[in-house]
Amino acid sequence: MKIRIITGVIIIVFGLLAAIGPQVMFKPCENQLSVTDGTLKEDGSVNITRRVPMRCVWTAGADLGIGIVISLLGVGTIIFPSVKTRFGLTIGILLCGIFTFLLHQNVPEPNSIFIGVCRGAAMLCRNGFAQALTSISILLIIVSTFYTVYLAKRKE
Repeated sequence: MKIRIITGVIIIVFGLLAAIGPQVMFKPCENQLSVTDGTLKEDGSVNITRRVPMRCVWTAGADLGIGIVISLLGVGTIIFPSVKTRFGLTIGILLCGIFTFLLHQNVPEPNSIFIGVCRGAAMLCRNGFAQALTSISILLIIVSTFYTVYLAKRKE
């Protein structure tokens, strides 16, 4: 009973950090990418047709959604008494942790596995945002793996 509550609270905290962290603590870049149509103005400058947010902004939005899902699954591990139900929820948490990890990886450059973060090595998102969320996702994967193994060994 105690391990169920402790693990559930840890998972909820990690989920909230993944959801709220990019919005409050470790923010992504605030710059916008200028997209041009390739034409020149009369003064010789490039014609900017629109500004779009950088990749890390989209990644932060995905983190918000996946962090909420992780937190809700963590609440489920506390509420539901069935070992089989908690086992299934914990596998879902493990998969969400893996997805969160892959969300921030830019391998091989310039491509990414999913959205990724900005390409520049000196960008704020590469030095704070991505590292923080990668660390949170690794810790989440470790906790959920141990809890999944614990539940697999337990009898109903």
